[in-house]
Amino acid sequence: MTIQTPEFDVDQTVDTISTRTVSKTSRMVLVALFAAMLSLFVVPATTSFASDGGGGGGVAGKCGTITSISASSVKLTATDGGYTASSLQIRGQVKNCSIYLQRYWIDFSEPTNTNTNCKAAFSVFPSTVWSSGSSQSFSASGNITKTPVATAEGCVGAHTVKAVLRSRTDGSVLSTVSVNYTVSL
Repeated sequence: MTIQTPEFDVDQTVDTISTRTVSKTSRMVLVALFAAMLSLFVVPATTSFASDGGGGGGVAGKCGTITSISASSVKLTATDGGYTASSLQIRGQVKNCSIYLQRYWIDFSEPTNTNTNCKAAFSVFPSTVWSSGSSQSFSASGNITKTPVATAEGCVGAHTVKAVLRSRTDGSVLSTVSVNYTVSL
């Protein structure tokens, strides 16, 4: 009795097994790389990566705070057409608490002042890119009297300006602070 054994091409069998293993391993590596890359871009905006005081930023998304602010006094001067005001100077500092680069602007207004002829209403648009974790100074000036006012009444005294830090991406409010200044004759 003769026993027949099937003939195998050993080299071809090893090549087929090796190709399948390499192909399966390659697909697994590609899927893992894709998942890792995707996680870099799909991070919720509220996820916190670092505390706001360390090396580089704080949260993933729009985040900024006005950390200091000051305003100059304003002087009214009598002219032929009425009273005109010297410029109101506002200076301060902003901190980027995001892990991303940002651009912003600041609106200044006096929402509680009912004297429409004598109140702050202007903006500053810093042109530099605000890098992650950095602080940046700002300076703005504006006139609280667009045209000469007939009387100093309702203009002289204490004023409060609201500063609103906004993202240039979509105009969303990042921080709001108030600062006082005085108007005198």
